[in-house]
Amino acid sequence: MLSVWTIIVSFFTLLTSIAVFYIAGVIISYSSKPRPSFDANLFFPCLIKGFLFLVSLYAIWITKGKTILLLVPVLLLMVGFLKKPVLIIQKESENIKFKQLILFILTACLLYSVYYSQAFITNGELVNYAGGDTSFYARAAYNLQLNGIENPRIEYLYPQRFNPEPYHYYDLWFVAGVSKITGINTHLVYLLIIYPFFAVVFVTGIWTFLKKNFVIIMVLISLKLNIMKTLN
Repeated sequence: MLSVWTIIVSFFTLLTSIAVFYIAGVIISYSSKPRPSFDANLFFPCLIKGFLFLVSLYAIWITKGKTILLLVPVLLLMVGFLKKPVLIIQKESENIKFKQLILFILTACLLYSVYYSQAFITNGELVNYAGGDTSFYARAAYNLQLNGIENPRIEYLYPQRFNPEPYHYYDLWFVAGVSKITGINTHLVYLLIIYPFFAVVFVTGIWTFLKKNFVIIMVLISLKLNIMKTLN
């Protein structure tokens, strides 16, 4: 069973990660130009930029520059400096207010945290299995932090586990960093923080997109239904 303290720390780490990544994304996106007032439609791209930027910096620090993510911060900063600001004029009804966004994120964080916590809920003698992939990724993230080498091999005696190899290291470095900061086991970090984080990012991105393009989407759906009706 999970301790109450681990659940609380995991939930607030999830919220903190979202806030920190968003703020970092805003800073690098508007580093050379005036920052606009809050626009929820920019929340998703800023969150993604901040995530890519900070996780890459952590990988560079731990590996001492020997990482496949080495050029990512430079590229993000270049895009932030060179991209011209775009003025988006929207009707009041199309805007997502700050309170709406915060409420949506809090609700999504709570729902997905509860959902992924089910892996640790016992039912008599039955214990749910978190998944083989999760265990593999958790051990790989632990090795990343321990050795500072980007290699997904987790077998202790594997002859090539100290040779750098390409892999999807963003989630692994995120897990390694959160585990290092919070002291929570990498398996728990994956299920209680990382999976809910990516789920919240995804649904928030979809929600802001639908809110922004609601009229266009409804028109396209209507046209599709009329075409299907005509063909039938």
